[in-house]
Amino acid sequence: MYCEEVDTLFVRAEAECPEAVPFMYQRACRYGMASQRWVKTEKQIEMWLRKNYRTMPTRIADYLIAYHKIDPRMKPFLINLARKVKARFRMRRNRGIIEVRVVDGKEQLCDVGQTAVSRRDVDP
Repeated sequence: MYCEEVDTLFVRAEAECPEAVPFMYQRACRYGMASQRWVKTEKQIEMWLRKNYRTMPTRIADYLIAYHKIDPRMKPFLINLARKVKARFRMRRNRGIIEVRVVDGKEQLCDVGQTAVSRRDVDP
């Protein structure tokens, strides 16, 4: 919907049923800002990519479906979301903000100025 149509709907709703306006506004915000619903999922993807950068987006989508009990029909969306997050990491690496180092046979992402920690270095 266009902004003018949304404005018209709110004006009509306010005139006819003013108590429904907060509910309508809440619904409009929920569906209008869909990316805010997936912030937790993006953070989870970032965490997995920090541990093993070579993880494929399809594998990440499978992890998300299993761990968060997301409907399997959402898999194409989750694959695209994982691709976006991985592309974001790739851009940071190209800018020099993040470095990829091989630790214990896995590629790990490290902020510049930090050292990668292997499991062997940590005392049990």
